[in-house]
Amino acid sequence: MIYFIIASGYNCADKVEACYSSLLSLHGGYNCEALLIDDGSTDESLYNKMVALKELIPVPNIHIKRTEQNYGAAFHRYHAITTHKLNPEDVIILLGLDDELMPNALELIDNEYYNGKWMTYGNWISPDGYTLPDGFLHFDDNIHRERSYRRERYRSTAPNTFKKFLFDEFKESDFKYNEEWIKATTESNLMLSCLEMCGKDRIGVIDEPIYIYNKDRGDNAKARFGRHYQEDIYKWVKSRPKRNLLNR
Repeated sequence: MIYFIIASGYNCADKVEACYSSLLSLHGGYNCEALLIDDGSTDESLYNKMVALKELIPVPNIHIKRTEQNYGAAFHRYHAITTHKLNPEDVIILLGLDDELMPNALELIDNEYYNGKWMTYGNWISPDGYTLPDGFLHFDDNIHRERSYRRERYRSTAPNTFKKFLFDEFKESDFKYNEEWIKATTESNLMLSCLEMCGKDRIGVIDEPIYIYNKDRGDNAKARFGRHYQEDIYKWVKSRPKRNLLNR
């Protein structure tokens, strides 16, 4: 099983070294690959910083790329997963290029998959020490039973991970709104449907913070595209037909 980490970012040259270092610091001898993507930043400082890091510490399983245009995380994740040679049981991990994984992140994620989970989500901590309240990440049993995750406050927070065979249930159109690649709430677009396909027994919840989330970054989707755009995308995601539980 491969852990395939996808990290895209925009105008975050000051954060990428910490992200890169966090990948080097992951504990355990797991089969892991990472793709780091400069998503059309306004100058080349982010990509140049990634090149310098790669030259300084040339790790063969960390790859970097840059696009001239800002396409958004949904575009890059879709194309990375569909073009990379992955098996159905491989696991995708979503990471912001301006965020970090804690050293024990893969250990705890791997433990959930060892115990039969199909997806995981977990707790995070901000640079100023804020983390999610106790119990926030968990759904009541009746929510699991009815698969009514969309009626609840969004709980599937970073880091988001899932088996490749769950992603295979999606189509390219699931990542587009009004025929354009979505650029906000891109995690909910995936994770709400994954929750519905997995159900309680296949969802791994990690209460310990294993992700450093720079939630107050200036160039986030809300700042660039506005709150109304985010709200429209989230309403559209929740309006799509439910995906049935996979019969595996």
